[in-house]
Amino acid sequence: TGLILIILSPSLAFAEQIGKVVLTQGNPIVERNNHHIFIKRNDLLFTGDTLITPLGTKILFRLNDESTISLAENTEFVLSRYRYKRKSSDVSFKMLKGAFRALSGRIGKQKNPQFEVHTPIATIGIRGTEFWGGMIFSNALDVTMLSGKGIYIKNKYGKVNINQSGL
Repeated sequence: TGLILIILSPSLAFAEQIGKVVLTQGNPIVERNNHHIFIKRNDLLFTGDTLITPLGTKILFRLNDESTISLAENTEFVLSRYRYKRKSSDVSFKMLKGAFRALSGRIGKQKNPQFEVHTPIATIGIRGTEFWGGMIFSNALDVTMLSGKGIYIKNKYGKVNINQSGL
């Protein structure tokens, strides 16, 4: 009888698989356990991953609840926390730089979805919607709701709710 030994990185052994890559353009990178790895279509994503899209690179990924997020070039996006349950969820991601577009899946259909993207400027709360957010032309955060229930944007100065498309 042969002995099979499987060695996992300590942090990956406890990381939860939360989604997978749907499409890539260029050479997107995942930073995982202090290693940079080129990723491609159908690669799995885990809590704690940082997705990096250098110049000329984009990525689209789908989460376990069918939410989709696409990252523009020159973006760094951290998959900090993803806890999806049928009736309640707790999702928190971090965009360090760049831009992204999100379309919420089953989480957006929940009564009180907890889905936030933290940026250096403000936090964007997603409530069953499709929107775009980013810092492209300056250090200001631009956000546009494309469709859905709404989003909120909050920082130390207050909170703004957006409930109409195009705002």
